Amino acid sequence: MKKILDLKNNKMFFRLVLVIILIISIFVFFIHKFNSYDKNIYSLPSNSILFGKENNYIKVGENAELKQRIDGNYYLYTNENNKTIKYEIGKNAVVYNSGDSYIYLYGKAYEVNSSGEVNIVEKETKVAKASPTKLFKLDDRKYLMVDSKIKSANDTLINTDGYLILELDKQGKANFANKELNFKAIKPIVLEGTSFKFDIANEKIVTSNDVIDLKNVIGSTNEYKENKNKKKDDNKNNEKDDQNKEFDYYEEYLNNVIKGVNNLTQSARKINENTKTKLNANSVYFDFDKWIALKKVSSTVSSINLDYVVFDPNSQYDVVEVKLIDKNNNVINNSLNKNSTSFNISNLKPNSEYRLLFGYKLKNIDDFIIVDEVVIRTKNVNYSITVDKIIEKDLGKESKYMIYYTLNVDDNYVFNKAKVSYYMDDTDNLINQTDIDNTMLDGEKKYKGVFELPNNTRLGNLNIIKLENVSFCIDDSQNNCNNIIDINVENTFSIE
Repeated sequence: MKKILDLKNNKMFFRLVLVIILIISIFVFFIHKFNSYDKNIYSLPSNSILFGKENNYIKVGENAELKQRIDGNYYLYTNENNKTIKYEIGKNAVVYNSGDSYIYLYGKAYEVNSSGEVNIVEKETKVAKASPTKLFKLDDRKYLMVDSKIKSANDTLINTDGYLILELDKQGKANFANKELNFKAIKPIVLEGTSFKFDIANEKIVTSNDVIDLKNVIGSTNEYKENKNKKKDDNKNNEKDDQNKEFDYYEEYLNNVIKGVNNLTQSARKINENTKTKLNANSVYFDFDKWIALKKVSSTVSSINLDYVVFDPNSQYDVVEVKLIDKNNNVINNSLNKNSTSFNISNLKPNSEYRLLFGYKLKNIDDFIIVDEVVIRTKNVNYSITVDKIIEKDLGKESKYMIYYTLNVDDNYVFNKAKVSYYMDDTDNLINQTDIDNTMLDGEKKYKGVFELPNNTRLGNLNIIKLENVSFCIDDSQNNCNNIIDINVENTFSIE
């Protein structure tokens, strides 16, 4: 009987020990989770750009804060129409501001350099927009690439600067997002920076000396596989080595298309000749000797540049054109010269998204055939206002404050006329205002000004210098210089 009781007591003791261990484990887990998440609150400057969890574009207004909650996700809190709006950003947040030389990365990430070394970064990480290339693995199939210049090596689809956020689906197709792009590519892309190339679909860094497999960093659920059953070129002398083949997706595609067209054309000509001989008629003609292609699309502050090619020796295309569609679905048709290879669409709004439909119409047929479709954003203007110094001038029994400032103007988008305004405490309290025009800029496209406050007027708790009523010339004619654009340039400062 005693042995049975001892056995029961031992079982109860072990159960109690297991329960205690489980409670301690749960407690340790939550303590670790609490200590590991970022408890800082980050204030974001106005006009900063970031993307939400569903790749939604967010432009930050005033009084925006970013913080991580205990669920591991970052959230953006911003004030819109006197209401606090919350955006879920995700495990990482990437913040861009045109007035800052750094990209700000928040959250845990893995930086991989060209030698294959991996460094873990956490919380807030400042990443210079300049070269050399920096690559961060943010999560499974998600990356951040930062460089002074980023372009696609195997085509002309991407040509941007600063940074690029890339997120792959399981088939290796990547979504690209930054301050001017947000689209998903349907074919494999290889990005080229100043230090190395990034084969996105295969998740590999390729340098002149090595190939680094990024799937080994925290693993990957990427299921993309290259097609190994491609036909070999009969000309063995033109074969490329395996490393170069990784960057020839688009080139190989075009070569296959051209070969197919040539073969089809030869067959069509034989059919034509046979048909003409049998029917003794000249009206039968199956023509495949025409094609067009959009090679490259790039943007500036106020324009979009197209590079294209047209092959039409028999003049079968009635019109080759590109349709420009803005966010309000306004459509502008632009006819392209079939004998040219480039076209510039000018007089566009800065930091605006446009959809381009590239295609053609055949003679006697009204239908517009779309060959390619591209979504692109014009670049934002790089204007800024800096406060150089504040002087309190002693006038004996009175005093006067003088605020010296500099307006920095974008070379690519110089205004015609504008006003520089000084507000105190809020934008309803205008203290002073100066009219300026582009002839007042110096050789570096800067305007240096000063605001003199009325005698014995103290500085406000909040002081705002703002560029307003900015007009631009649509063309060289002074009659077209009333194009008013809000470019949201200001400097807000307070006095302790």
